[in-house]
Amino acid sequence: MARVNATTWCAIYLAARRFVQRFQSSANSNQKDYVLINNSGQLYMGEYEDCPDEEFLSTAKVNLFSPLLLSKVLLSLLKHTATKEHLTRIINITSIAGNMVLWHTCPSYMLSKVALIHMTKDIAQKHAKYNINVNSISPGMFESQLMRDSLNKEEYEQLGEMIPLHGLGNPMDIAGIVICLASEAGPYITGTNVVVDSEFLIKE
Repeated sequence: MARVNATTWCAIYLAARRFVQRFQSSANSNQKDYVLINNSGQLYMGEYEDCPDEEFLSTAKVNLFSPLLLSKVLLSLLKHTATKEHLTRIINITSIAGNMVLWHTCPSYMLSKVALIHMTKDIAQKHAKYNINVNSISPGMFESQLMRDSLNKEEYEQLGEMIPLHGLGNPMDIAGIVICLASEAGPYITGTNVVVDSEFLIKE
């Protein structure tokens, strides 16, 4: 599993700052509907008493701190360019694990995704007056390398049987929701967590 060290965080922060400085001066003359999509994920499965502290902290950094850091740095650009006619937006990709207790134990992942959902609502409430819409999307069981790396082959193949529509989700199932939240199709949606899970949450 990849680790994110202090040097990497510094590089992310500086790159985001340079992006803001580069585009902020020309944003008014080239009006754009800016959208920040935070889609980072790290998953460690293990019992509470067995979860190493470094795993917990590393997962929290990737799943929660990185979206917070990028949102914090880019909010000035989003405020600067947003108008009532041209909203700017933040979309955080969370997880079904932030909405329910899973059968597998993954405390750091679950808690980080719960926190990200709540952070989404808080930023949305505080920044609606600046014409910034902030929402999150909670995918259910989707085809992904993260899932393949976290489950054994038998568990991964059985996932589809647990889902009402009998199959794992694919990227296109998420793309439509992202397009809606990022476009003029969803200007009245903010502070919302959209669950995309083929009724898995209801079934449970």
